[in-house]
Amino acid sequence: MRFLKKISFALLVLLIIVLVTATVVEKLFSTDKAVEWIYGAWWFVILWGLVGLSMLAFIIRAKLYRKFPAFLLHCAFLVILAGGFVTYLCAERGHMHIRQGEIHNYFVSEDGIRRVNMSFNVKMLYFDIVYHPGTAEPADYRSFVMVDEQIYQISMNKILKKDGYRIYQMNYDSDRMGATFLVSHDPWGVGITYAGYLLLGIAMLWILFLRIGWKG
Repeated sequence: MRFLKKISFALLVLLIIVLVTATVVEKLFSTDKAVEWIYGAWWFVILWGLVGLSMLAFIIRAKLYRKFPAFLLHCAFLVILAGGFVTYLCAERGHMHIRQGEIHNYFVSEDGIRRVNMSFNVKMLYFDIVYHPGTAEPADYRSFVMVDEQIYQISMNKILKKDGYRIYQMNYDSDRMGATFLVSHDPWGVGITYAGYLLLGIAMLWILFLRIGWKG
């Protein structure tokens, strides 16, 4: 059982390292590259599955159901992993290119063939680049769009979230009169993942209160 615990922990640490690497790739290159190189890669799915299976095996072998706070903690990780897997299986991803003044209610799927309709219209108002003070070095790329009569800003560090859709700033036209966005629609996976985070928070608070009680 000790060996199984070490394997589960090692796989979890490896997964965390990969997720941190994906975040760095997203910052240095783009969200699209992070999806292509890591999130959408076959080896990442296998790693995700191995972490889940090893954790489930440890829960059963260690009979953690007899220690409910620890059982809840491990189950929370399993729910989070399940949410990520559902996202991989069910989420729709693609690109949306809009010129200034145009209105789109769809994006083109990753395979470049299908148009995926959205539940709202996006109108491109204008694109802007923010520079570091006193330099010509870009600090941020910003697109201002209108959705349901409301104006939103989409930038490198600000995602537009609406009706289960997540719209990321990806690229812009050379004349700055248009932009390309990465669109993700994940109505199920995000909810499952958030439920896992909620269970994780409850379990950690439970364990903390038990330890405080024992010390008291």
